[in-house]
Amino acid sequence: MAFRVAISGLKAASGELDVIGNNIANSNTSGFKKSRAEFVDVFAVTNVGGSGSTPGSGVRLSAIRQQFTQGNISFTDNNLDMAINGNGFFLLDDGGTQIYSRSGAFGVDRNGFLANAEGQNLIAFGADASGNITGAAGPIEVNTSNIPPQATTAMTVDLNLDAAQSAPPVGVFSATNPNSFNHSTSTTIFDSLGNSHLASMYYVKTASPVTPTTVSPGTFTPAQSNGSAAMQNDSAVSGVHTTSVAAPGLAQTYSINVDGVTAFSFTSTPNTPSTTGASGAFTDATSQTDGQNFNLTVGGVQILDVTQAGGVPETIDDARLDAALTAATAALNAAGITFTGTFAGDDVVFSRADGAAFNVVVANTFDNPAGGFAGANYAVGTNANANAGTAPEDVTAAEIDAGIAAATTALNTAGISVSGSAAGGNLRFSRVDGTSFDVIVNNTFSGTPGGLAGADFATGTNTINNGAPAVAPTDTAFTMSIDGTPFFTEAAAIGGTVTAAELDAALGTFIAGSGGAYAIDSGSIAGGDLVLSKADGTDVTITIDSNFTGTPGSFAGALVSTNGTPSVATNIWDTYTFVNGVQVDGPSTLTFSTAGALITPAGGIVTIPAFTPAGGGAAINMTQDYSSTTQFGSAFSVNSLSQDGFTTGRLSGLDIDSEGIIFARFTNGQSNVQGQIALADFPNPQGLQPVSDTSWGETFSSGAVTVGAPGTASLGLIQSGSLEQSNVDLSEELVNMIIAQRSFQANAEVISTSDAVTQSIINLR
Repeated sequence: MAFRVAISGLKAASGELDVIGNNIANSNTSGFKKSRAEFVDVFAVTNVGGSGSTPGSGVRLSAIRQQFTQGNISFTDNNLDMAINGNGFFLLDDGGTQIYSRSGAFGVDRNGFLANAEGQNLIAFGADASGNITGAAGPIEVNTSNIPPQATTAMTVDLNLDAAQSAPPVGVFSATNPNSFNHSTSTTIFDSLGNSHLASMYYVKTASPVTPTTVSPGTFTPAQSNGSAAMQNDSAVSGVHTTSVAAPGLAQTYSINVDGVTAFSFTSTPNTPSTTGASGAFTDATSQTDGQNFNLTVGGVQILDVTQAGGVPETIDDARLDAALTAATAALNAAGITFTGTFAGDDVVFSRADGAAFNVVVANTFDNPAGGFAGANYAVGTNANANAGTAPEDVTAAEIDAGIAAATTALNTAGISVSGSAAGGNLRFSRVDGTSFDVIVNNTFSGTPGGLAGADFATGTNTINNGAPAVAPTDTAFTMSIDGTPFFTEAAAIGGTVTAAELDAALGTFIAGSGGAYAIDSGSIAGGDLVLSKADGTDVTITIDSNFTGTPGSFAGALVSTNGTPSVATNIWDTYTFVNGVQVDGPSTLTFSTAGALITPAGGIVTIPAFTPAGGGAAINMTQDYSSTTQFGSAFSVNSLSQDGFTTGRLSGLDIDSEGIIFARFTNGQSNVQGQIALADFPNPQGLQPVSDTSWGETFSSGAVTVGAPGTASLGLIQSGSLEQSNVDLSEELVNMIIAQRSFQANAEVISTSDAVTQSIINLR
């Protein structure tokens, strides 16, 4: 019995030494939690209980429990190292399995995720584009891409303008003349591409509010011009174009040239005559009975027609054919057919110069013998073989109109317009500026000359209707100006009218572009009750410059005002804005109260008109916020000057605060929230199942996991740039190791003593 009890003691002591050894081995492992060996005694009992005098059966190791006390926190030079100061565990994604750890040695892996050395990804709450933390938790990916640039849209200008200063000595502002402004400051703004631009603001002490001058010109009499336009110069063609046909066998030309521009040109191609030649020798034919007939017709012209009558035979031979052909020459020529050769020579060739097809017809009923031509092309019957040619080309009205239409652009470039058509008989060339020009027609078609019907368009080269000298228009103009600046002009008003409505429209545009220098207090020109004011109190003058000779037009009332109030220095400043040396705004007025507070503009906002700086970026729309600007009796100072634009930026670092918020810092000074570290906690952390790499897994004994943000509920805070050390106390472990060693030795002694006792018993024999 003693042996077994001692052996259980040896096992228990050995197990405790194992636990102590593991604690000592991991004394430098970050996030490691020490373990404690727990023992229970072993006592043999039965169903009815045990005897009070029965010794125990030894000891056994009942549990090894980890102690989740806080370890010391040591600082590192890596911002991504994290320690949990308080309760909680880091959540890790280990290939799809969620595990938990107190070891916070993290870095960015090759895929951009925060992970530890074992490749386990850190789980965090995500953030939206505005930096708000969302409820979705997952592996946190660090966005390492460049952030796009942002164009400047708002500038905040916090100044103090010296109330003691007076207007500068030079009254006309110029950014290049320091004597024309009191103060200036500048900052950098950005366009949509991230290009930087220097924005400079200049401040000029100005006069006090003034009583504006006003002028009421009264009713306007409409102005009527009686000028005349320049005389138009025309070359008109009368008559419908008749088709022109080229002479057979010739290349002939038809062209129309207007003031040096070819409006139409065509040159014909010589045509091909149609021919039919006789082939083979003619065999004499003799009739045998009355009524037998021999007939030869060429192109509808009868050459020979012989019929036997009265019982007298008829004979057709070469000589008779040649004689008949000679006799029919005139009739053939009249039909447009010529011939060469003879029947006796077997080389007769019929031709038609115009290329039209014609037939050679042979009708032969002589049968004693049949006789006739030997060639197959001249068998009895109607034949039209190899006699087609090409006809001479022509020029029609439709062709001329099509050619002129194609040349319209070239004619218009030369100042020539075209109306009518050759087919319609009303073709007209015109020049509105009145200068003279020539129309030249060249027609050498001599088959059927054709052409335009007018007498000036006969065959040959003709110069037609070359125009009359130009007549200049009557020069008329109406101009209205305010203080010498024209705001309405109607020039060459040929029969035109200047009305009050037109003047009102132009005046409205002028007022809108005056930057507040002028205003319409009430009424309109059309209503006859216009009241026009000038803000600076100086005289305003309306002038009319008109050479309209019909009705010059005028106002009923005075056109000069004198009722303004001179200006004096007070609490008003003009501000001008320049970008890259180019003025984009100004003057914009800043007005202060006697207490130095800004009164106008309302809300302190100055809106800069859209402008497009150099560099290819989009137009910049920007406001300036002067709401914090003051005018006190102290020196000019710039308290703050900021704007909301920035150039593109690269990731320069990550910061993590105590609540686990991950900030990304960029080279352009911007930062954004990437996410928030998620922490886990359990009702019974000691029920967690240890896994490799200083991590634990959830079990039934641990209870369900609770996930939250650092610093909420019972969860601790995050210490960035530091690691939690092992909670192993080496001194304590060494003392425990001595105790375990003594226990082991004592149990070994029990075995030794039991062995000696047993040996003594054995030796009793």
